[in-house]
Amino acid sequence: MFHNFKGFISIILLALVDTDYKFLWMDVGANGSMSDCVVFNQLEFMTELENGILGLLPPTTLPGDNTPLHNIELGDNVFPMRQWLMKPYSCRNMTNNEKIFNYRLSQARRVIKNESGIHANRFRYLLTTMHQTLDNVKHLLLALLCLHNLMRIRYPGVQNDVANRVVSCLVSGEWSKSYRR
Repeated sequence: MFHNFKGFISIILLALVDTDYKFLWMDVGANGSMSDCVVFNQLEFMTELENGILGLLPPTTLPGDNTPLHNIELGDNVFPMRQWLMKPYSCRNMTNNEKIFNYRLSQARRVIKNESGIHANRFRYLLTTMHQTLDNVKHLLLALLCLHNLMRIRYPGVQNDVANRVVSCLVSGEWSKSYRR
């Protein structure tokens, strides 16, 4: 069940990230053989987005305008078109304007791709195979995502190597041995 299409054992992490690389919402733990869209459609989060009751970010105005606009989520082609979701045009028979739109949308979507790199660089433990139980991996990932947000908000000057050492100690059990006093 957890073998993805590349043949690796994996779990799915779906996340909503703001432009400052902070996680606004996340879901961890669906089996790697499922598609992102299937997982997303089964989440309460999707239903709340559909019904407009989630309220993650309040409507904001653009410069020079006083009409509040609701926020739009950016996604890729695996997700179906929704009122609150912006996704690229199909690659078939695109006009120049559609090509320009796709390019600009891909630039905006780079935030989530960049965040993945920032997160993996900060917590290098994520670049290895995790020899943990499924529940431990889920809890560890959620803890790292929260720690990432804390570091982005309160401790932006803390370097990645310090954070990586803390995570290594936590995973190996060294932290609890050192601080049992």
